[in-house]
Amino acid sequence: MFHCFIPATTSKQEGTKTNTALPTHLGSIQVSEYNALIKRYSLNTFDRADPFGVVVGSTKVFWPYFSRYIRSFDEGSVPKDPVDSFYQKVVSDVLNLSEISGVSNEVRYDWNTPRSGLFVHVQTAGHLAGFAFYDQEVGWSCHPTFGLWFVYRAVIIFDADWMGPSPTLPEPVFDEQTKQEMKKWTEVANSERWQVRSTRLKLRDACPIGKDQYRYHGDCLSFFFPIEESSAEVIARVRLSQADPLYVVSCECEPSAGPASEEFSSTTLEQRAIRTAQQHSPP
Repeated sequence: MFHCFIPATTSKQEGTKTNTALPTHLGSIQVSEYNALIKRYSLNTFDRADPFGVVVGSTKVFWPYFSRYIRSFDEGSVPKDPVDSFYQKVVSDVLNLSEISGVSNEVRYDWNTPRSGLFVHVQTAGHLAGFAFYDQEVGWSCHPTFGLWFVYRAVIIFDADWMGPSPTLPEPVFDEQTKQEMKKWTEVANSERWQVRSTRLKLRDACPIGKDQYRYHGDCLSFFFPIEESSAEVIARVRLSQADPLYVVSCECEPSAGPASEEFSSTTLEQRAIRTAQQHSPP
């Protein structure tokens, strides 16, 4: 299992660098471990004792790709929930790559509700994948590099057996001062019924980890924390804007324990996606 996004491969084209990596971050999950903890919302096993899954997340690295996606729509045709629509396309494109299209799978997105029958507790899944420590005391997951500046998007379960040791669980990362600050702003947010976006931003800013490099900025910040303008206004402006430069962000992360299966390991999925990135560039 890798704690980083699919590594970027860059190519010079008309004097510019283009990131041909997919705008997502992966962590492999042992489905049986998740189901043992979250029995009420257990994941599909495909009648296997211990199937293999992948947790999908994103940081601000996704924004230029998302912007390109938005610019592909005519006025009035942008999806109601553009981020959800974008990630459905990204996941679908990857799963339809010829190298892995024959593997049966089930996708559970972060927006699936319990009534849908596809709900997944993404914080627990990310914790068990070794991606980010889920601190139940404060109710947040924190990545050792990205801090709070990432979002879980989906969990994909494959009709394939897990092989190898379980992923190494992440270590706690919040110090006591950070916890107290986060609790303070959580109380304020609760009193405001989570309607005041500036408070929600202060809560996320309370953790210093990853803030210098991975904190949202520009249109990305304005979209997710719409204080001076609405998210719809940001989308309208992005649709008419010039192309953003694609992020090329390095993150040196060491692989931890994970499935040893060469056929269906997350590492293999990453490698396959990279090999076909030139033919299947991000939307």
